[in-house]
Amino acid sequence: MLDELDRKILKEIQENPRIKATKLAQKLGKPRTTILQRLSRLEKEGIITGYRALINPEKLGFKYSALVMVKIRKGLKSLMTQTEIAEKIIRECSKSRNLPFVEEVFVVTGAYDMALKVWIREWRDLTAFLLEYLPSMEEIQSTETLMVLERTPKQPSPFPV
Repeated sequence: MLDELDRKILKEIQENPRIKATKLAQKLGKPRTTILQRLSRLEKEGIITGYRALINPEKLGFKYSALVMVKIRKGLKSLMTQTEIAEKIIRECSKSRNLPFVEEVFVVTGAYDMALKVWIREWRDLTAFLLEYLPSMEEIQSTETLMVLERTPKQPSPFPV
């Protein structure tokens, strides 16, 4: 169960994951050892799963973003689970500079089975992904691509705590 101090710590490290424990302790008016113990507990409990830099994809040459909605073919004997398909797509795309970078895959309800959030450097990468790579997977029945025109906000919002 999170208490008020845990919530304050989580709020602060989401805004600045590089903050030093000493600075965080000063900001929250608590001893440094208390902050370190709380951080350790939050990590052990799986509430904090890591610390990472937020990267601007455009600065790395990713000009376009898209959501690729995927329908899975039902009834195949060799059918992989949706999670296995997602992991395969992520793994194989990460090995090729000619395919999009797959940032996230969501298993969803509704008309589609999965939603892929992809970043593309060149149109030919998206073309190869949609017309060659995905159709080569027997588990995939069809796709629909939604091009992202604008992202708001540009970086993920902190979770409310």
